[in-house]
Amino acid sequence: MFNLDVVPYEEKIYKKRIKKVNGEAKQGKEKINNSYNLLISHIEKYKQLENLLPLSFSIPNYKVDDWHNIFYDFYDKKTDDFTELKKEIKKKTKDNPYSKKGLKCSYCGILRHSLADLDHFMPRSKYPEFSILSWNLIYVCKECNQDYKKSSFLTTDGTRKFLHPYYDIYNVPTKTNHLIQHSY
Repeated sequence: MFNLDVVPYEEKIYKKRIKKVNGEAKQGKEKINNSYNLLISHIEKYKQLENLLPLSFSIPNYKVDDWHNIFYDFYDKKTDDFTELKKEIKKKTKDNPYSKKGLKCSYCGILRHSLADLDHFMPRSKYPEFSILSWNLIYVCKECNQDYKKSSFLTTDGTRKFLHPYYDIYNVPTKTNHLIQHSY
């Protein structure tokens, strides 16, 4: 197992989707704009990963159709900034010496023909506010994403099924069989 290099979180991607250049809310995003600072502080809490409740629990009068779908759809919008972010995440994955040129899954550690699935570590169906958060996007093998993890990242007792490739500490054997620790 190995750590991936963190791609810096860019608040401007969220801001661009929610606000106009003058800082006012874009049409249909008024409620999100009113809680923009809460959203940004929630994103900053992401690194804790434990006991992180969906943003919907923190926002008064949250309605799934109002907020959930807007955040959920952020990922599907083809914008230059998000396309560049995905390319950067893929490049850092492929350039990582432990990923074996992007063919070793950071969840299961198995060499694959490709790592074509960009997975949301915390599923966007439950945490749509993290749908375009760089820290939540991880290239993994199809088997881990579609057959094992699917839209779940917790076991029935509430513990995580996977280590987080950006934040959890992995022990990686070196050529001299010593262990090194990577933490970000």
